[in-house]
Amino acid sequence: MSFRALPLLRLLVFFIAGIFTANLVVYRPVWLITTGCSFVVLVILWLSFNWFRGWYPSRLIVGFLVLMAVFIAGWMITWRYQSTHMSDPLSGCSDPDRWVARVVSLPGHRTNSIRLAARLEYVLTDSGGFSAETGILLYLPVTSDSIPNVGDRIVGFGFLRPVPAPLNPGAFDYKSYLRRQGVMRQVWLTEGNVKVLKQKACRDVFYYAELVRQRLLNVLYRAGYEPDVNAVASAILLGYDDLLDAELRQTYTGSGAMHVLCVSGLHVGIFYAMFAALLFPFARTRRGEVIKTIILLVLIWGYACITGLSASVSRSATMFTFVCIGGGFKRRTSVLNSLTASAFFLLSINPYFLFEAGFQLSFAAVAGIVTFQPVLAQWCYTGNKVLAYCRDLFTVSIAAQLFTVPIILFGFHQFPNYFILSNLIVIPLSYLVLVTGMATLLLSWIPLVGSLIARLLGFLISLMNDGVSFIENLPGSVTHATIFGLPESILLWLAVFGIFFWVVMSRKQGLVISLISLIIMIVSIHYQEISYSKQHVLVVADGGKHLLFGEIAGRQAKWFGSSSAPPVWTLKGMNQHYAVRPEYSAYQCIVTGMDSLESHFIVRASKRIVVIDSTFVIPKGDSKLAAELVLIGQRPRVRPEWVLDRIEGATWVIGNSLSAYRRKQWEEACRSSRANYYRIDSLGALEITLN
Repeated sequence: MSFRALPLLRLLVFFIAGIFTANLVVYRPVWLITTGCSFVVLVILWLSFNWFRGWYPSRLIVGFLVLMAVFIAGWMITWRYQSTHMSDPLSGCSDPDRWVARVVSLPGHRTNSIRLAARLEYVLTDSGGFSAETGILLYLPVTSDSIPNVGDRIVGFGFLRPVPAPLNPGAFDYKSYLRRQGVMRQVWLTEGNVKVLKQKACRDVFYYAELVRQRLLNVLYRAGYEPDVNAVASAILLGYDDLLDAELRQTYTGSGAMHVLCVSGLHVGIFYAMFAALLFPFARTRRGEVIKTIILLVLIWGYACITGLSASVSRSATMFTFVCIGGGFKRRTSVLNSLTASAFFLLSINPYFLFEAGFQLSFAAVAGIVTFQPVLAQWCYTGNKVLAYCRDLFTVSIAAQLFTVPIILFGFHQFPNYFILSNLIVIPLSYLVLVTGMATLLLSWIPLVGSLIARLLGFLISLMNDGVSFIENLPGSVTHATIFGLPESILLWLAVFGIFFWVVMSRKQGLVISLISLIIMIVSIHYQEISYSKQHVLVVADGGKHLLFGEIAGRQAKWFGSSSAPPVWTLKGMNQHYAVRPEYSAYQCIVTGMDSLESHFIVRASKRIVVIDSTFVIPKGDSKLAAELVLIGQRPRVRPEWVLDRIEGATWVIGNSLSAYRRKQWEEACRSSRANYYRIDSLGALEITLN
C-alpha cells in the first residue's frame, strides 16, 4: 500500500485540522475570514491559469498551497456552519411563550414524557411577532391524547428555554450535543398547550421518509413481538432506537455487539447486495447498467432517509454511492479513496459530524478492515471454506476493533473482552435478521407468507438477544477504563498507526513508535492512579427531584440520596469523573422522620451535615444546632428564617429538588441573614476538597 495512491487522504488530514482549529478559536475577525476566502479563490485561479498555459510550477509549492487552501476551506466551512446552524436567534430576548413551529420527527416515547423534534419558525408577541429559525425539542405528557404528526405546523404556549448545561462532574454534555444538532431550545408542554394549525402540512423528502418509517414501525408492532424483540427489530431495520431501554443497551454494549443496533455499513451493504442481486436482469440490456445504478442510488438514499440519516448511515450511503457510480461506468474504485471521498463530502455539509462517536467509529472500523484484515487473513490461510469463513469473521473483528479501541476507551470508558465471541454469533445472525426483516416489511400484506416470515424474524432476534445476554453475563466480560483521557487516547492512536506502518507498510520504525507510545501511556495511567488514590472529596450533586451527595475517598465512593432507587446514569458519570470503578461505589437511601431529629444529621469526613426536608421539625428551645453543611431537600415545611436563626456558621446548599419559587425564597432568606449559601442550579455541583 502506498500513500501516493491516496491523495485525498492527505487533503482530508488538513481539512480536519481546519475544522478543529475553527472549533477551538473563538475570535473571528472579519478581515481574517475575508483573507482566508480570498486565498482559497486565488490558489484555485492561479493553478487553473497555469494549467491552461501548460506551465506546471514546483510540486513543493503547489502541494503547500493546496494543503493550505484545504486547511482554510475546512476552517471557513466550520465557521459558516456555526453561524447558520449553531446560533440561537432568541439569545438577546426573553424566553418566548407563544410560537409557531413545524414538527420534523416521529414521537419518541420516554418514561414520563413524549419527545418531539421541531423547527421553530415564528415567535408571537403582543405587538405582532418576528421570524426565528432554530431547532427545538417539545416534551408532552405521556397521557396526551393528540400528538402532532410529522410535517404539522403547531402553535405552542410554553416558555422556550435554553437547554441547561451539565451541573454534575462527569455528566454528559447534552447542551453541546444538541447544539451540534442545531437544537437550541426546549419546552415542557401540558395538555391543551399545543394546537395544530389548519393548513396543509409541509411535505418534503424527510416528511415522506418519516411517514414510511412510521408505517413500517406499525408493521413490526402488529407482529406482536415481545418488547425487547420489537425494540431490536426497530433499531436494526429502521434505525429507531427510542424503544431500547437502558438494560438492553447495556447488554449489547457489554458484549461488544452494540454496533449491530446502529444502522451503518453492515446494514447498508446487505441492503445494497440484496437489491443489486434482484436487479441483475438490467445488466443484460443495453442501458441496463445505468438504469440499475440509478435505481440502486435511489433505494440506498431512500433507505438512509428512512433510517434517520445519521452520521454512520450517511457515510455508508455516500461510500456505496461511489461504488455504484464506479460500477455503472465499469471502473473499479479503491475502497479507501471512496471512504475518504465520503468523509470529505459529509464534513463539507456538516463539519460537526467529526465529533460524533458514530461517525468516528464507522470510519475507523472500515479503515481498519480494509487495511488490516487482508494481512491478518494471509497469516491465517486455510483452504477449508468453513474455516475460511470463521477466519474472516475473526480477522474482521480484530481489524475493526484495533482501529476503534481508542475511540471506545475514550468515549465509553469500557472495553468488551469477548467481542470476538459475540461477533461470531451476532454478525451471521444479524445478516439473517436483516434479510428476514426486509422480507417481513415488504411481504407483510400477504396473509400466510407474511405471518410465517414475521415469526422467523422474531425467533432470530430472540436467539440473538439470548446469545448477547449470555456473553454479557460471563465473568470478566467488561474491562472498565476509568482512567483514560484525551492524552491516553492520542498515545494509543500513535501505537495503532505504528502497528499499521509495521505490519502493512513493513516499516520497522512503526514498531518502535508503538512501543514508545504504549510505554508513555502506561506511565501516564499509573501516575494518575496514584493521584486519584490520594483524593478525598465531599460532593453535593444535582439529583433532580431528590437530594444527592457523597464522599469520595481514594478510588471508593459512598453516595447518599433521598431516592429509594440509585440514579444509575448520574452516579455512572460522577464515578467516572473521580476514577471510581462501579464495584467500589455504594449508594444508601436517606430515611428521615419527624419523630427523630438525629435521622436528619449525617457525619461524613468529620463534617456534620443536616438534611432539611418535609419531615424536618425545629426542636423546641433556643439551643443552636451544630452543622457545617445544610442540604435543603424537597418540600421543607419550616420557614427559612426560623432555621437560619438556629444554625450558624454553615453553608446552605439550595438544590434543584426545590421549586423555582422556593429556591428564590431560600436564597433571599440567606442573604438577609448574611449566611453562606450555594445554588446548585446556577453554580453546578458543590465540591469540597478534604485533603
